[in-house]
This record gives sequence, C-alpha cells and structure tokens, in this order.
Amino acid sequence: MQALLKKQAPLVMGFAWFLLTRFTPPNVLLLLGAVGLLLVILWWNHGRLSLEGYSGFLVGILLLGILGGVFYGAPWPYLIRDASYYVSPLLFFAIGFQLRQSLEGIVLLRSFLFYVLFATILTLGETLLLFANSQPVSFEDLRSVLVGMEMQVPLAFMLVSFAKDFGQEPLLSGKGQFVVQILLLLRMTFSFSRTMYLMLGLSLVIFGLCKPRRKSLKVSSLLYAFLGVLLVGALIWWAPGGIKENFLHKLTQTFQEVSADTNWNIETNIIQNWRGYETSVAKKLFESGDALQQSLGFGFGQLIPVSHGELVGVSLEEGGITILHNGYYSMLIKVGTVGVGLYVLFFMGTLITAWRKGLKQQMERPLVLYVSCAYLLATFVITGFFARGGDPWLVLLFAYGIASKKEQVVGASALIQKLQQSGQ
Repeated sequence: MQALLKKQAPLVMGFAWFLLTRFTPPNVLLLLGAVGLLLVILWWNHGRLSLEGYSGFLVGILLLGILGGVFYGAPWPYLIRDASYYVSPLLFFAIGFQLRQSLEGIVLLRSFLFYVLFATILTLGETLLLFANSQPVSFEDLRSVLVGMEMQVPLAFMLVSFAKDFGQEPLLSGKGQFVVQILLLLRMTFSFSRTMYLMLGLSLVIFGLCKPRRKSLKVSSLLYAFLGVLLVGALIWWAPGGIKENFLHKLTQTFQEVSADTNWNIETNIIQNWRGYETSVAKKLFESGDALQQSLGFGFGQLIPVSHGELVGVSLEEGGITILHNGYYSMLIKVGTVGVGLYVLFFMGTLITAWRKGLKQQMERPLVLYVSCAYLLATFVITGFFARGGDPWLVLLFAYGIASKKEQVVGASALIQKLQQSGQ
C-alpha cells in the first residue's frame, strides 16, 4: 500500500498543481501558500520554522518595499498588490524547507515532472489545434500559446535524463521515460523562446559539469543529441516563412531589447521593443529620485509611468504599470539599489551552498545551481523570482533542494552554537 501511494502520489500532486496554476487566480495561490505554510509549521515541524540565514535577504526586500510604500503614501490597493508578488515566493520558499523533514525527495521530483508534463501536453495540443485552423498562424498567435515554462521545462528534462547519473532513483523507467523526454524536447525546440533556449543551454552546462566523470559517452546521450539536431532542422524546414522571419528578427534584436537606448519618439520602436521602452521609462524615474529613493526605492505601490499602451495592448487606466519585464529595474524602483543588492546576495548564498557544500552525486546540487543561475539571468527578461505569474512549485523545489544540505551547511543558529562552544 505504501509503495502504491509513493507511486501514485506524484501523479496526483502534479496534476492537481497543473490545474491550480492553469485555472486559479494568483491571489488564490497566495492564500493557498499561506495556509500550506501554516499547516507545515504546525503539524510537520512542531511550530518551528527552519530556514537558511540568507533567507533574511528576501524578508529584507519585502520590508523595504512595504515601509517605502507607507512612507511615500502609496495607495493601499497598489501597495498590497505589489507586496503580494513578493510574499508569494517567500511563502513557498519556506514551505519547501519544511517539506524536507516529512517528504521524500523522489516524490517531490516526480510531482514536479508530472506537473511540467501535463503543461507540456496541453501546450503541444493547443499548438496543433492552432495550425489545424484554416486561418494563417502569425508569430504572435504562436507565441501566445507557447509562452511560459521557460525555466521549468529544461529542468524537468535534466531531472528525468540525469537522475541515475547522480545516484538518484529514476523518475520514470523504460518507454515512459523515453516518451517524456521526446515530449519535453519537442516543447523546448518548438518554443520559439530565446529564454527557453538559454535555459536549456544553462542546464546542460550545469548538469554536465556536476555529473560524475565518465570515460565514454553514453549511447543515450548521442541519441538525444541526434534527436535535438533533427528537431532543430525540422523547425527550420517546417516553420512558415513569416514565423521564421519574425523569430530570426527577435534573435537579432535580443541585446537591443534589454537596452533602453533607442529613440522612443518613433512609435515603431515602441511596438517592436516594448521591453526596452518600459525599461527606459523606469530608468528615467530612477534617475529622477533623490539619494534616499535611489538607495531604498520608491516603495511598493509606485507605478512606472509608461504611455502608448494602446500600441501593444497594455492597459494604463491606473496611470502606469506596476511591474516590468526587467525584474532588476522593477526592484530598483520599488526597493532601490539596496534591495537589488539583497536579491543578488541571496542567490550568491544559494550558489555557494550548492557548490561548496553539496555532495557531488546529489541531484540537488545541480538543481540549486541551475535555479539560482536561471533566476539571476531571467530577472533581466521575465521578471525573476518576484513575479506576478511566477511558479510557486519551482520555488518550492528550489528550497527543498537547499534544505537537503542542511546537514552540511552551517546555519545562523548552528553558527552561534559553534562559536559559543569554541569560546568555552
């Protein structure tokens, strides 16, 4: 019975989470996160909260934003909305730590895999339906279906492919693993997402470096490399001309899109590079602030006063937007250079934890390294850790991986205890 539960629980958990993230508003997820954390603390951890010391950096960012919003008199609805973006990942990060004491890692990893798998199947199905329609498919139509899961899909592919290499029980076996790998490869190849391609490359490098050394290449590795080349070739051959041209144009404009140095008096530039435009407005707002505002931010509730929203379908009824694609500039406005510094320090802490203290054959080591690097990079283009449409499950898995090294990492309380013992 216990073996059956261990086998079926990940499938149920993955499907339930897929339904929640697909059909539940973010504020409901936030409430579920709060309730979940409360239950974890009271029932599974006897009221005690276990976290790494550098988790305080995230709490510091939250407090900076709230205090700044109150100090500068931000409207309460705006302040609460901004705070919710920062509270949600904090809650799930805490939950991930507590789960380490009561849930086997294999259950959580499999649940994450099934969650990504269900989302992948739905996305591939929606893509097929899109092309089954008699009307021509534009690049924007395709992107509206394929957008999202840029960090999760590459991670799921790495977890299912490398589990045995790290001494981990296989997440799937036999034909099931092969089918899932093919589906994930299809999802990544036909994503038309520069961010997902970047995350795939990053995950390959990190898992490859962390993997125990092998004297020869495995046949399966060569097979997947060959399949990857075939899929890329199919992408180039099969994609309609308009879609290929738009995607190649996006590739050539990658660095320009993260730059704010463009003539924004030309509407075409705004339409083609909205991310760069909103960043330029945020940059001007930041530079207009005094030393205190630049250091500690304008607080939660501060809007970024962009215009021309009608050109790209962005509603500006409130007088601006509350969050940017560039998460670093979002934080500069909300919590200043101090907040951005705390954000970077937090991920430096997680990187050091995984690299210096992790066991070489533990799956959690490359997992934490990948998620840390992915968030640091993705914050430039898809908001980052504090996101309106973020994925609590990824944050939970991230924290769970860090907590696995609790026995190797000296936390704040353990450090104080050791110092006291050395003093005696």
